[in-house]
Amino acid sequence: MAQFRLLPSGKVQVVVRRRGHEPIYGTFPNKTIAKAWAQDVERKIWEKSYLPTRQLDRVLFSVIVDDFAQRIVSRMRGQKSARSRLKTLCTSFGPTAIGQITSEHVIEYVDRRLQSITGETMRKELTLFSRVFRYAMKIKKLPLRENPVATAREEFALTKMLKPGRARERRISDEEINRIEAASESIVYLAMVHLA
Repeated sequence: MAQFRLLPSGKVQVVVRRRGHEPIYGTFPNKTIAKAWAQDVERKIWEKSYLPTRQLDRVLFSVIVDDFAQRIVSRMRGQKSARSRLKTLCTSFGPTAIGQITSEHVIEYVDRRLQSITGETMRKELTLFSRVFRYAMKIKKLPLRENPVATAREEFALTKMLKPGRARERRISDEEINRIEAASESIVYLAMVHLA
């Protein structure tokens, strides 16, 4: 049940009370917005998908990453590189509550990492980082406001912070192909070299 109270500032305070839950408070500029918020909170409580912000602040990024690694990464190709990237992410964000990670944190992280890795490697890391947040929101049903990696990527696109990867500059020459053919004893291997 939602209760509304007009504050001296002209704003509307809402208190949503449900049996088995602590009261949930919100303050809004007008009653229309307050009613919409209260109905949304009540619906989430009814569907058992509401997670109070205080409780969200207790869910560590490392806990979500461990669950993601067990349920998702274990079925991926390239598990070894994905686990390595997740370990790197946990080094920076592991002890942080997942709800506290913002796009600003992601941008600072990318700035630091780009000093030691290439833009293409960073892109792969960001893709996995973003998947962890999507997993937290869609599968674990955590009520995160946003995927901070997706928001940070918009800024990367505007500032061109992540430069495109370098295209391959060198192709195998005919002379190298002839040397491979001369050294090979397998007909099947020769056929693969010509096909490639």
